[in-house]
Amino acid sequence: MPVHASVKWGVSAAVVADHWLPRRDLGRSRLIDGVAEGMLVLSVMELIERIEMDLKTFVSRYLRRTAGQFWWSSMPSAVVRSAEARHKWSAAALGHRHVARFPDVCWLTMGDVARVLRELDATSWRKCLNAEVDGQYAFNRELLRIKAFRDYYIAHPKPRKTTSASLRSLCASCCRMPRIICPSDWSQAIEVLIERRNVDLVVARAAIADRPPHGLREDGKMTKDAYTALLKWWDDMYGYGVRA
Repeated sequence: MPVHASVKWGVSAAVVADHWLPRRDLGRSRLIDGVAEGMLVLSVMELIERIEMDLKTFVSRYLRRTAGQFWWSSMPSAVVRSAEARHKWSAAALGHRHVARFPDVCWLTMGDVARVLRELDATSWRKCLNAEVDGQYAFNRELLRIKAFRDYYIAHPKPRKTTSASLRSLCASCCRMPRIICPSDWSQAIEVLIERRNVDLVVARAAIADRPPHGLREDGKMTKDAYTALLKWWDDMYGYGVRA
């Protein structure tokens, strides 16, 4: 069983919050500050891109599975219209040969995806995201916070850099996502973070204690294959060796 995508979001956000953000605030030299700022910007952009692309994949797979060839028209009409207008404008500006095919989930914005997920009923939402528990309201709240950061700082850049407080808030929302969707898997991921020495032990224990009891699977843990896959993904992404 593969690692749930939201667990990777949370792990990546934890690395940003506990590895790169503290280095940003050290102020030791221009070179070190520049490197830290560059890695921070890249990490945050990759994190938000991963969340957006993974959510599009979830939505596309679910709609194709439930609506078949009519999956595109099964979305809210406002979403369909905005995607069609976006494709039409791009094709006119760049030429049909240079734009992605249509219809395709790539023409949805993060706001479109958020709206599709928001309008699903609770059962459909759980199936769409492969969620363990019903946390649709809390998930939508965190997704809107992430989208607000994306829109303000990335999609429409401002002439000033992001504040450390806004980045910590973003990371906190990203870490809450897996706690909402797959709390049992996230508790195992916290153990990985502890093992990799990238999260304060007190914070990690608090996150584990905050795990909803009803969110556990039958065995209460992530499967061995999923845990192994998470370890491999971590090492591939961040180059940390397994602690002996």
